[in-house]
This record gives sequence, C-alpha cells and structure tokens, in this order.
Amino acid sequence: MQECLLCKCQIPDEDSLCSCGFNFLSNEVEGQIQINEKLHWVKKLEIEKRLFELYKNHQSMTWIAREKLGKSKATLSLDMNLISSFQKYPKLANFRTKAEAQRFLRQWEFSAQKPSEIKEYFSKELELRDFLAKNWVNTDLGREWRLIAEEFDTKEVGRIDLLTQNRETDQWMIVELKLTKASDQVIGQVLRYMGWIKANKSSKQEVVGIIICNEIDQDLSYALPMTKNVNLYTYNYDGSTISLIKFDRQNYNVKKVTRLYEQMTEEDKLKFIERWRNILSVKRS
Repeated sequence: MQECLLCKCQIPDEDSLCSCGFNFLSNEVEGQIQINEKLHWVKKLEIEKRLFELYKNHQSMTWIAREKLGKSKATLSLDMNLISSFQKYPKLANFRTKAEAQRFLRQWEFSAQKPSEIKEYFSKELELRDFLAKNWVNTDLGREWRLIAEEFDTKEVGRIDLLTQNRETDQWMIVELKLTKASDQVIGQVLRYMGWIKANKSSKQEVVGIIICNEIDQDLSYALPMTKNVNLYTYNYDGSTISLIKFDRQNYNVKKVTRLYEQMTEEDKLKFIERWRNILSVKRS
C-alpha cells in the first residue's frame, strides 16, 4: 500500500492515481482536486496546505492552487491565513465550521489586547451551556432567576438549553444559547419553547425567554423589538468568568460602531474616518 501525499489515504501499490486526483507517477494533481465533502473542515484545509507545498517551487504556485481547488484568490487567501493561525490560536480547530473559526479569528486579530492577553472562547455550545449552568448564581440573571434544569427535554418541541424560574413569583423563563452569532431564526425557536412551557407548566403566568449569544445578527436586531417577552444578552468570557450584557434596542448600532472603532489601530481609525468623509461628500454632491 502507498500513501497519497495530499489526502493521506492508502491505495494499492499497483494503482497510480488516487481518488483525490493525485498522480503518483507525475507527482501532480490531474485536473481539479477531489476532496471528500464529508471530511472535517480542518482536514480539508490541511489538504489545501499540502497542495501548496507540492507546488511551492513553481513560479505560478498561487494560480495553480486556485485552478486545482476551484477557489478565488480571496477565498484561498483567507484559508491560508486560517491555517497559519492554528499554532497561535489552537482552539480555532475546535470550531464546528470554518466560517465560525474565521469569524473568531477576525475578532482576535483586531483585538486591542496583546496576544498573551487575548481571551479564550468556547469552542462548543455545550461548553458554554455547562459553564453558564455551573456559574449561574454568579450572574445578574441568576440573582433573580433560579436554575431548574439544564437541556430540559420537552419530548415534543426540542430541548431547552436552560430552564429557570423567578425566585419570588415562580414565573418561568427559558434560555436559548448560541455559541457565536444569533440570527432572527432563533426567535421562532424561543417562542416555540415559551409556548410549550405556557401550555404545560404556566397556564396563568406569562412566560419569558432570553437569547444569549456572542454576536448579534442585523436581522435579529430588527426583529427583536417586535417580539413581546423575549430579551437578548451578549456574553463576554475572559477564560474564568462570564458577564452578560443586555441588548440595548435603541442604541445598538451606534454602540456597535463605537466599540469597533475603539478596537482599531490609529492607522485604521484614520482610514475609517477618511472612508466616511468620502461617503458623506458623495451624498452631499
């Protein structure tokens, strides 16, 4: 048996062509490389990296890689940046999708903190739920709401991440967690859980729900004000403690831009200001 240089699969010695397209005789890839779609995204990126190494001495290395992978220059550049960041940020490889890993990488790269001070993030929603459940009493919400169940199974409409009850009135509140960005689709999910609790546990009192996420989708920021009894919190985690920040429905977009501006370097701030000057000058004309 022989091992393919790209996909690392084993094929018989008498075969000269791997299923991925690598030719053992020419030591090249025939046509576009065929990557198994069922592979984890990290494995796919490792194959891309090996492809670059295969053609590293070729003058048109980047162009060849684009042709073999069927990717644009921009996409390929993002992939290579992600691969090269694994050593600096090892938890990137634990994210469920490549898009999630790239989003967190952008946050780390544009952080005003030094690399040694960059905060750790949860790599799985399970980690977020377990940590929040164990530290629930230490949060502002935990002082008002007692935790009743973690991953409560309704048997009909899904599992509720955290089920809580008001310490004074016994009113029910469901908590839906999202590891990264929450879209407006989560509102339907929360309302479904709230409806089930209302029908099965709280016929007299109103049920409330909250969404806890790391980043807010723009569609969600518009949909939330139209929804009764559903609130939104973003979480900050520094590696040991977690803090919850309630969504400000009125000033969200202003605060978001301000926060991003404060994290920029002085050079990026100047570029940002110049860009908006150009936009405003075009609108005036």
